[in-house]
Amino acid sequence: MKQRPLPKTVTPLADELLSGWLTRLAVTNHCEVDELLAHIGIETRQVAMMDFDVEVDATTAEKISIAARVAAETVQSLTFGTMTQTEALMTAQVAFQSCPDCSRRGIALKQWRKLWAFDCQICGTRLLSILIKPDRSRISEKLVRRARSGAGLIKSAVASNCTKKLRRAMRAATYAKRSSPFARIRLLPSKVPVLT
Repeated sequence: MKQRPLPKTVTPLADELLSGWLTRLAVTNHCEVDELLAHIGIETRQVAMMDFDVEVDATTAEKISIAARVAAETVQSLTFGTMTQTEALMTAQVAFQSCPDCSRRGIALKQWRKLWAFDCQICGTRLLSILIKPDRSRISEKLVRRARSGAGLIKSAVASNCTKKLRRAMRAATYAKRSSPFARIRLLPSKVPVLT
């Protein structure tokens, strides 16, 4: 049976997750993600698991690309791909924060799953925890600036893949947790502390 393209398509955003893009594609075509995947001929599994496939199976990527009228390479670029061990440890398996503005439009970015992500790279809004309700009135601007600075140090340490820099950044995060009455730490599934 020849596969037909979907009536409407959506252009993927830079750094968008495959699961988020498929959700936006389903909404645009007035259906659920499971129905969209069934129409394309893909086994209906939890769509979020597709984000961590090092490369989406070539056949699956081809089916999605035909239905959505985009290149198969574009579909494969929406997954996390190959990461260093350090970067993998600093990337959450499930969403723990999001941009309040962009998520209303159905957008989900890879950056939001990173330990060091602090602001949305699309609109610049501060990312908020989706696991706990934040009390923004209690956090001073000075503390927010220091947290942004610390997040930048962690990002730099992960990018350089330098164990010494990473250990130093994590020690600073642990110290901030102990010394600040406003900073709260939660643990990702990988047991990595995250400042909120």
